[in-house]
Amino acid sequence: MSRFEERPLGAFTMRSPVDRPLAFVARGTGFAFIKSLLEQQVNMLPQRPMLLFWGATSSDDFYELEQMATLMRRAPKLRVTLVARRFAPNFISPERAGVATGRLSDALAASGLDLSGFDAYLAGPRLTVTECLLALRGLGVEEDRLFADSMAA
Repeated sequence: MSRFEERPLGAFTMRSPVDRPLAFVARGTGFAFIKSLLEQQVNMLPQRPMLLFWGATSSDDFYELEQMATLMRRAPKLRVTLVARRFAPNFISPERAGVATGRLSDALAASGLDLSGFDAYLAGPRLTVTECLLALRGLGVEEDRLFADSMAA
């Protein structure tokens, strides 16, 4: 079974050895947890292979996109995909960031990525996290390498 964090306020921490690539998945307020872990890794190991799938209801819900662009410049192996159910016609994603329309779990599953050997960190509403855990298992992430924090939707 995946490792769900039980305690709030700082218990959700990096547990991966430095030689493992990382996948981050976030939606809603869960992005704050994931952003903290991602920034830590970019500062410590900018050459580490990392990917982020960040989900929102609307493209208007994405924030700090300039900071995300900076992280992507600093970490050349960081791959970002922004997923929203609706994108505003004038939405401009950071350079090198992909976009996908729909549900976060569906975009993750449809990515076709081979994530065997990755550690995955997820945070967001419980239903989203549960669905994304299934998608990550389908992409090859081992059960004991899934770390999740969820909150009520």
